[in-house]
Amino acid sequence: ETMKTTLGIGGPPNLWLEFDHTYKLNPAGWKTAVKTRQNSPDADCGVGLLVERDGNSVNVYAKVRFFNQLSGNYNLAVYVVESGMISSQTTPSGTDPNYEHNLVLRDEIANGSAWGMPLFTGSSVDEYQVTIEYIPGPGIDLDNVKYVAVIYEMDATGKPVSSPNSNTK
Repeated sequence: ETMKTTLGIGGPPNLWLEFDHTYKLNPAGWKTAVKTRQNSPDADCGVGLLVERDGNSVNVYAKVRFFNQLSGNYNLAVYVVESGMISSQTTPSGTDPNYEHNLVLRDEIANGSAWGMPLFTGSSVDEYQVTIEYIPGPGIDLDNVKYVAVIYEMDATGKPVSSPNSNTK
């Protein structure tokens, strides 16, 4: 229970990724899709994040726990998203030079690729732990940053086909 609380490990995902448009979701349907998945007791894995900041340096600790043994290729991606970014934006009422942009994707920090780093190929073990040191680039305000961990199932060509879980810290 302490590990679950400290790292935020849980079964249900808190992010919806639709790879093949099977559900034909539009923005109005995303919240319902996430809530439906969150209420499912059948998560294959959980991912937790612990973030420790020391000045302009951050250590992100990710722990992935598999509740069922899975086979295939699985990756862990950790994204940095930033809120409170002020920039020009065209809106229905014209151009707003001081529009506030939130949850803007700034980085993938597990290994700098879109789909993160490989966790395993073959069969899963119970648990994986990763420590990532992150020093933000110019213009990133750590006070406005969140971290999003996503587990991806990858196909043989290196493209994601599903996301069994995710978490945000």
